[in-house]
Amino acid sequence: MKFNKIKIALLALMAAPLSCTQDFIEVEPKGQFLSENYYADKDQAFSALVGVYDVLRKNTGGFENMVSMMNAGSDDQVAGGGGASDGAGIQGFSNFTINSTIMPVSFWNDYYQGIFRANTLLSKLPDTEMDAALKSRFTAETKVLRAFTISTSSICSAMSRWYWSR
Repeated sequence: MKFNKIKIALLALMAAPLSCTQDFIEVEPKGQFLSENYYADKDQAFSALVGVYDVLRKNTGGFENMVSMMNAGSDDQVAGGGGASDGAGIQGFSNFTINSTIMPVSFWNDYYQGIFRANTLLSKLPDTEMDAALKSRFTAETKVLRAFTISTSSICSAMSRWYWSR
């Protein structure tokens, strides 16, 4: 019985390298794009440009937006809600107890996503098949959006450093 187990184990070890081929391991995804094969035409480039614009919503859209946070730290609004734990980030701005624990992570991540999206689009646009004038416009818009996102995140960073150094 013990000899049979050893034979089966050896047979399995010998067959393992032959059981998988490279084409079985590398599967071409269906119904989705990869960054390598995206940005092929003007429609995909436009879609990527919309993704860069999407970060602008951070200024006024959603719950954890720039305007709400900055207003909560002023006398323009009082952070209300269901209590002190409701919207901890806004509550922290409102009563000047903000710290890295209650600071909403999306407050920073969204800006870095925008910079990443802009850099990716700028690196892929030269190889995209589209009209030269449209490509130039997309490049210019992307550079402006990237600069705006970098400056906005820098302002947030400077305000946070000032706030936490008090």
